[in-house]
Parts: sequence; structure tokens; C-alpha cells
Amino acid sequence: MRKKLGVILTGVFVATILGTLAGNVLAAGETINYFCWQGQEQEGLKQLAPEFEKRTGIKVVFHDTFHLSLYEQLSLSLASRSGMYDVVVLLCYWSAKMLHPDLGYGTGGFFYPLTEFLAKEDPKKIGLDDMPQNVQEWASVGDDLYGIPWVISPQVFMANKDMLAEAGIAGIPETITEWIDYSKKLQKDTDGDGEIDQYANSMPARKSFEIVDDFGKFMLSEGGDWFDENWVPTANSASGIRALEEYVTLLGYSAPGSLGYDTSEAAVVFHQGNSAFLCMWPDYAAAAEDPKKSQVAGHVVYGPFPKGEPDKYVTLEGAWVFAIPKDAPHKEAAWEWIKFASSAEWVPFLADYGVNPTRLSYLKNFDLLKKYPFYAGIEKIYAEGDIRNNPGTYFERWPECSTIAELYISLALTGKMSPTEALNQTVKEMNEELKD
Repeated sequence: MRKKLGVILTGVFVATILGTLAGNVLAAGETINYFCWQGQEQEGLKQLAPEFEKRTGIKVVFHDTFHLSLYEQLSLSLASRSGMYDVVVLLCYWSAKMLHPDLGYGTGGFFYPLTEFLAKEDPKKIGLDDMPQNVQEWASVGDDLYGIPWVISPQVFMANKDMLAEAGIAGIPETITEWIDYSKKLQKDTDGDGEIDQYANSMPARKSFEIVDDFGKFMLSEGGDWFDENWVPTANSASGIRALEEYVTLLGYSAPGSLGYDTSEAAVVFHQGNSAFLCMWPDYAAAAEDPKKSQVAGHVVYGPFPKGEPDKYVTLEGAWVFAIPKDAPHKEAAWEWIKFASSAEWVPFLADYGVNPTRLSYLKNFDLLKKYPFYAGIEKIYAEGDIRNNPGTYFERWPECSTIAELYISLALTGKMSPTEALNQTVKEMNEELKD
């Protein structure tokens, strides 16, 4: 599909420059409604909106909401066919439900293909060849691309290098086995009062979808998977059981509040210098390097999630794209905003707001690497790793299955079930759920 799209873009570019200019003129003076999450990434775009209006005459109204409310609110808006929003952010985990025309509420797809807009643009300026191909694949249906990558978030493994050095550990663990061995050395009582006050890990283990994703990282790294090629549940394979055993073991070398932590709370423990390891989304790596938010700024090293039995890096990725709803009233103006917000021009500016470059070449940019050393870890992930997405990216029944997994993984983490029992029950109930 990418090759076909490249031919389309190159072949018609010269002939359609005038059409692009005409589209810009038609869009001038319009107001577009942009639906997004509340967060520092969007604050960066808010700072750029006046410049966009100055250049195009198009005003952007931001409709932002809490991250956990995004899916529900966007679902209601799309299902109503109200034309409420001109541009939205779409998370990879939702694409099976919202993007594919043969899924998603049986309504024939919610989004407008961007192919006709792309055909009018200079491919070099749009930069699809420099953006993650896996993101473009899940944002496509057939030969049509429905979303332009904006934020990529492969999870990054972080380590307090001072703690490692003090323990005689050379660097970040390469394997999960090493991670466990290092954790045994790093969990200790540093002041001799009989209480552990330095923790090897800080892990978000509260009962929520987050523990499902975290277990998934271990399982994928060990060569397992949630389903086989026919969407038959397989989490209770030998690889899956080994992965959950490792997760439980590492949780035992974690800060005592981990069973109640979400991602932000787990990150605080690491940022305060109280744990050696944290595996988290890149915005928490950015915060680790901010002296206003972190006591370990300048003392952190970064890399991919450690390898399992297959001896390869497997990393969970969360990715967002800009998309235009099928019923958007101002599609041309919406496209102008997408082009502007995703352009290479603003990569360094938006990096200061936690927007990881979707232009992969920027991960090697010297100035950005000096400012954000964790980019080196992200670049290594894309260069050497196997990038995976949550099953919701491809399987419309994943939300129901995830709820089942959440319950039993939580019971395993709290010691109320063994990993084998928990995963056997997970697979049993997933099979029952999928009978319909």
C-alpha cells in the first residue's frame, strides 16, 4: 500500500499545485473544531495556533478533555454523525473499533480518507517516508490512508545510572533475567534502619488497563501473544505463564505502593530518586530530564524494554494520528491544520512540549539528542526492535477481552491466584466471551 501511495503522490504533485493553492484560499476565514486530550503536547499546539491563523486565515478552536474520557466522548460524537469536530486525534488502540469500515458499530467507517489531499502535496514536505511505517499501516484501510502520524510513544526503559554504578552494574539490563538479577542487588536499606528505602523498580500495578499493557510487554518479549492468527486466545501458553511469573517477581522488588500506583504515581517515585528502574511512556522520560520535575535530571540512561527468550527487543507503542471525521464540515481547512501541525518545521518546538518526533530522522538530531537523551533509546527501538501495538489496534473485541485479563492479572499480582491459574481463567473466559 505504501508503494502504491508513493506513486500516486509523486505522479500527480506537479499537476495539482494550483489545486492546493485554491484549497487554501477556500479554507481561509473558516473556524475548525479540534478534539484532543488535555496535556502538555496540546499546549504546544495551542501556542502555534495563532501562527497558523496568521498564515492561513483559519482559526482553531480546541476541545480538550481528560485522557480517560477521550474514547467515550469521541465514540458518541462519531456515532451521532453530528459533524461536531473537523479534526480529531485517534489512538492506535481504537482503530479496530473506529477506523475500519467493516467494524465499528456497523456504520461503515467514521473517517474521511486523506488520499485525495495527499495527492495534491509534495511528498517530501508531508514526509510519510520519514514516519513510522507501522503507524501508517494501522491508520490505513486498503490503499487509503486515514491518519497522519503525530505522536509516537514507544515505551522507554529508564535507569538511575548512579544507583547502577554504586551497585557495580555496568548498564541497563539487556534481558529480563538480568533485570531480575539487578533488582535483587538494587533493593536495599541504605541508612541501616532496617527498612527498605531504595527500590529496584517503580511499577504501576493498580487494577486497570495499564497492568494488561504491562503484562503484554513481558509476554510479547517472551515470544507469546494474546491471540493466534485466528484470534483464538493464547495468553496461557508457556511463554505467557513465564512472563507473568517474571512480572510478579519484579513487582516484589518494587516500591511498596506499586499495587496502588498508576503511571504518573509510579513515575514520581523514579523522578524523586527512590527507584532504579522505570519503564514508561516517553513523556515521563522527558520529565525525568526536567530539573523542575525531577531530582534525577542528567543521571538517567535509556534503552528498550529488556529482551526475553527470543533475544530481541519488543516494545509496546502507543501512537496517535490526526484524522478527519467523515462528517466534518470543514475538511479542506482541517487538512491545512494537519499539514501545519505535523510539519518538520515544528519538530524542535513541539519537542519542548513532550511531542516525540514522528519524523524518525530527528531522533538522531544532535541538538535534540543533547537536550533529550532518551531519543537515543527511542531510535534504538525503531532501528533494532519489534514495535507492537495493543490488540485493540486490530481486533474489535479487544475491550471485552482486556477487561477479563485485567481482573485475573490483578489477582496474580496481589498473590490471590498463581500466574498459571490466572491465565488459564483469562483464556477460558475470553473464549466464552468470543463465542458470540
